[in-house]
Amino acid sequence: MLGLDELAQMEETSVSLATIIATPGDGTVVASVGGTELTVPHTIHYVPGVNDVAILLQQGNRRYAIGALTNPAAPVTPRSTAPAPSQPKPTKPVPPTPKPTTVVRTFTATSLACFRGGKWRTDTSRPHQGDWGGYGRNTGAWFYGTQVRAALKGAEVIGAKWYCARVDGGQYGSEQPTVYTMPHASKPSGTPTLLGSGSTLAGLPVNTKRWLSFPLALAQQMSDGTANGIAAWINADDPYIVFGSLSDSRSSGALQLTYRKV
Repeated sequence: MLGLDELAQMEETSVSLATIIATPGDGTVVASVGGTELTVPHTIHYVPGVNDVAILLQQGNRRYAIGALTNPAAPVTPRSTAPAPSQPKPTKPVPPTPKPTTVVRTFTATSLACFRGGKWRTDTSRPHQGDWGGYGRNTGAWFYGTQVRAALKGAEVIGAKWYCARVDGGQYGSEQPTVYTMPHASKPSGTPTLLGSGSTLAGLPVNTKRWLSFPLALAQQMSDGTANGIAAWINADDPYIVFGSLSDSRSSGALQLTYRKV
C-alpha cells in the first residue's frame, strides 16, 4: 500500500483520517471527519469495522475508505484475508435541486419621451397619453435599457407594480392610463412599436404619485427580454394624461418586480 505522503502527492488527490462509526454492509461506511459525518464507499479489499481509524482517499469530489490504521476498541488480531463480497460500483450522488428564492427589486427608467404626429416631441420630456387641443394623439414612453432582463434572466414574475406620477394636464379627476410594452431598450428613431394589447390600470387624479398594480403578463415580457420599455397610449383623445418626467419624480415609471429565481 502507498504511504500517506505518497498518496497525498498524487495529482488532485488528498488523504485524511476518519473514525468509522457505522458499517451498513452495502459497500459504504459512515465516517466522522472533524465532527462531520460522511457516507463514503470503501474498497473491496478493506473490511471496515466500527471505531477503525480509516484512511480516506479523496480524488476530486469523490472520497473512498481504502484501509485502516488502527481500531482501538477491537482486539489486536490478524484480520481475515478472505475476499470481501463483491459490491456494486458506487454511483455519483445526485446533488439536491436548488430551491428558488423570492426576490423583490425596483428598476427605475433610464429615459422618458413622448411621440406625437410622427416624431418624438422636443418641447417636453413628460410622457403623455391621448390628445388635448387637437394637436394629435400622444404615446408616452419609458425606457429601461436591458437591466430587467439582465437581472431576472427569464425568472418567473409573481408580482409587479408600476410607479405612476401624474402632473397637471387634462381632467383633474381620476383618469386611467392604458399601458403596453415595447421592445425598445432606448428611444428608437421612428414610431415606437407597441406589443400585444394594452392593459388599463387603476386611475389617479392630477398631482398624484403612487404605485399601481401592473399586469404579470407584461412584466414577464420584461423578464424574458421580449420587452424593454413601457408605453402609455389609447386609440382615443380621452383620457388625456400627462405623466411626470424624471425631473418631476426620479421614480416616474419605476417598475417593482417580485420574482422567483434559482
